[in-house]
Amino acid sequence: MKRFFRIGCALITAVCLLFSACGPKAPNKKDGLTLKAGVLTVGIQPEYPPMEYENASKGFDIDVATEAARRIGLQVEFVVTPWEDILVSLERGLFDCVFSAVSVTVERQKRFLFSKPYIANALCAVTKVGGPTVGNPAEFEGLRVGVLRAGTAHDILRTQAAQGFSVDIYPYDTLTDCYIGLDLNEIDAVYGGSVAASYFLKQDPALERNWVSEQPEPMAIAFPKDSDALVEQIDRAIDEMYYEGVMASLASAYFGEDFTAGLRNVTTPADENM
Repeated sequence: MKRFFRIGCALITAVCLLFSACGPKAPNKKDGLTLKAGVLTVGIQPEYPPMEYENASKGFDIDVATEAARRIGLQVEFVVTPWEDILVSLERGLFDCVFSAVSVTVERQKRFLFSKPYIANALCAVTKVGGPTVGNPAEFEGLRVGVLRAGTAHDILRTQAAQGFSVDIYPYDTLTDCYIGLDLNEIDAVYGGSVAASYFLKQDPALERNWVSEQPEPMAIAFPKDSDALVEQIDRAIDEMYYEGVMASLASAYFGEDFTAGLRNVTTPADENM
């Protein structure tokens, strides 16, 4: 039943995107920092706990984006968008930025500007306790592996599959759906970010993390290529939040540990760093 529900949601999303593509063009940024005067328009995915959840009504990203915008004199408007469409929508000019657990990759850096990282992250594998042991991605061979559709883990597995690697890839619309699939035995493992994995591991003692990549994949805010001034101001605001301990406090509240530590060496107030 859940699979039919997901298919139905996917069809509705596809129809909505078709009509939106035929609708009015996105606004152009004429003057100032943002598309709308006094407003930071933020693209955000609906479910990537604890970064964003409950249809992006709560989460670490929500709180950080709202506070950073306030510090530069802006209100924030969140536009909830499926992950597989969110970066394309940013390129089309529908948002000022995507503040939604975006991993920085070489390919993405060719398309977007990025803030300085604000969350430490790496890819990892999660299974049920007593399930298959995965010591590295090569050991996914022959397994059913759940990934966030169009995420970095999905991209990696699709590339490997094209090279002859035998793995059953199960793309899900949200990371939450990946973990539901694991609980329902639709899949054998979830391949995704370590920050979100820590959240789900704390929620369910029947899960275990088998492997964590040694290659860091930090999260940052993605912006269109013409957004240098906005990137600078948002980075300055988040640096202030680091210096004042706001980031560490939010991280402890949402993660139970500080995934923000060590990413930004902020030892003086932001005004002195300018």
